[in-house]
Amino acid sequence: MVFSNLFFLFVFLPLNLLCYSLAKTIRTRNIIMLMFSLFFMPGENQYMYFFWLEWRLQIGSSPV
Repeated sequence: MVFSNLFFLFVFLPLNLLCYSLAKTIRTRNIIMLMFSLFFMPGENQYMYFFWLEWRLQIGSSPV
């Protein structure tokens, strides 16, 4: 998606800013921005889900 695209300017950006402004905690705001950025750049983030899953699995394990 391009920044000058009409969908970005009139749908995506206002919806993103509205959801961000309605969020109360910084954690919720970070999650909202993460979800919108994953939707905005699907080509660049095609492996992001695997990195996130690997990171979540490593949190529970203790370092050796």
